[in-house]
Amino acid sequence: MDISTIIKSIAAIATLVGAGKAYYDLIAGKSVRLRDDYRFSREFLSDIQKGELHPYSIEKGYQALANSTVVSTSEVEYILTLEDPVKCLRDYVLAHDYLEKINVDGNHKISFKQKYVSKWSRLWRKILHIVLYGTFAFLAFTPLIFGKMLGLQLSQVIIAQCIAFPCFGMYAWFSLKSFARIFRGENIVFNQSKQTHKIIVKT
Repeated sequence: MDISTIIKSIAAIATLVGAGKAYYDLIAGKSVRLRDDYRFSREFLSDIQKGELHPYSIEKGYQALANSTVVSTSEVEYILTLEDPVKCLRDYVLAHDYLEKINVDGNHKISFKQKYVSKWSRLWRKILHIVLYGTFAFLAFTPLIFGKMLGLQLSQVIIAQCIAFPCFGMYAWFSLKSFARIFRGENIVFNQSKQTHKIIVKT
C-alpha cells in the first residue's frame, strides 16, 4: 500500500468520524432544546394560571413559545386551544403574513387576510412559486448539466457552479418557502379543531 492510499484512507476515516460527531451533536442539541422548551412552557403556563406575571412578561413569554415576535399574545392564546398546538403555532408563525385572527359571532378563528381569501388567489400564487422554484433550482445546477456540452473544463465548471448555486439556489429556497407559507396557512385555516380540554390562559 503506497503512501497516497494511506493518506486518502486516513482522510476518509477522519471525514466519517467528523460527520458522525456533527450528527451526534445535532441530535443531542435538539434533545436538550426540547427539554428546555418543555420546562419553560410548563413553568410559564403555570405562572399565567396563577396570575403572577406582569403583562410585559406574558407577552414576552408567548413570543418565546412561538419563537417569534410577529405574533400577538391573543393569537398564541387562541392557537394553544387547538389540537396539535405545537404544529399549529409553527404553521401560524410561518404563514403569518397571509393570516389574521378574526372574531365571528363572538368566537375567534384564524382566517386568511382579505387579499388571500379566495381559493384562486392562493392557487395561482402556489403555481407561480412552484414554477419559480423549478426554474431557479434548474439554473442553480446549470453548469453541472451543460458544462460538458459547452466544452468547459472541469475547473471552469467548478467555478461556474460555485457562483450559480448560491445565487440561484437562494431564490429557489425563497420560492419554495413562499409556497410552503400558503400551504401551511391553508392547513391551519381549514383544520381548526379545538382540544377536548381547553387550556385556560389568563392575561
